[in-house]
Amino acid sequence: MTGPFVVPLVNTTQIKRKRGRFMRRLFVLLLVVALGWSIYWFVAAEGTRRGFNAALDQANAQGWQITTSDVQTRGFPSRLDTTLSDVELTSPDAALTLEAAFLQILSLSYRPTHVIAVAPNDINLSVGGIPVVLKNEDMRASLSLAATPDLPLQQLSFVTEALTVSLSDMSVSTTNLRAAISGLEDAQYRLGLAASDVAWPQLGGETLQLNMDGVLTLNNPLDRHLAQSAAQPVALDLSRFQLNAGDGVRASLTGILNWQFGRPQGQLTLEIVNWRGFLERLQKLGLIAPEVLQGLSGQLPLIAEGDDVTLPLPVRNGVVYIGALPFLWLTPPQTGG
Repeated sequence: MTGPFVVPLVNTTQIKRKRGRFMRRLFVLLLVVALGWSIYWFVAAEGTRRGFNAALDQANAQGWQITTSDVQTRGFPSRLDTTLSDVELTSPDAALTLEAAFLQILSLSYRPTHVIAVAPNDINLSVGGIPVVLKNEDMRASLSLAATPDLPLQQLSFVTEALTVSLSDMSVSTTNLRAAISGLEDAQYRLGLAASDVAWPQLGGETLQLNMDGVLTLNNPLDRHLAQSAAQPVALDLSRFQLNAGDGVRASLTGILNWQFGRPQGQLTLEIVNWRGFLERLQKLGLIAPEVLQGLSGQLPLIAEGDDVTLPLPVRNGVVYIGALPFLWLTPPQTGG
């Protein structure tokens, strides 16, 4: 029968056969992709595990003593998460030791140039023979490298919550600490630091707020060649190093330093609001010598505008001066003739 109202017959059997062939091919393709990815992941996981063991062996050969009870890599199918258990570390000169229940190195299997390190809530250190205990609720670091042959640093950041640093006779705590180094261009890096509610026992219940921002220039970039060509500071442009405390105390440090023969030189400027309260807190923290405190207590009333004062701080051979008085050593003091 023909005519405008006749629907042509459709060969449904042939359509089903084509659809079946398509589904079989799609299934085979997915199976091949899944198998290939699985092989890739297991090879990458084994390579990661062996890489960590090789790095530990190399560090031990250079005088470090690093031991772990186990190295495991998990995270299939998209992650390469490596856990080092029962980590013990001793520096070649034994001046630094570390004990941690674990250390985790986390990364995405398709983005190996970005890794995150996670530390346990309790870490035991010994620095120069002095026991130090770190307690925290969350401590982690993040490292991002550019995907180029030299693997230059893009960003290194550190974040910790509810950190307490305990020594034998005192402890310092902060509710939040953040630090970061970000690559700019050539061998320049932006530095950032923020610490909230920093508490010292000498200050009673008072807490401090710290913020820092600046640009550091090195003689060599931070990349995979760092072990062969150590990076040394060339210049520091300090945009801000600010401290806020109670009673309206605020101190802000700015300036530019240049390194000559391994020691910083330059000019800093210190702006203080409520300078008497600032000196009082430096005295409580033991950060100012008695003779410097006495000299400033006599000089600042002569140059201050009420409670506020601005001080030029020349830096010579790594020593920060207030007038003729050495105030702070940025590098170890020179000895000998």
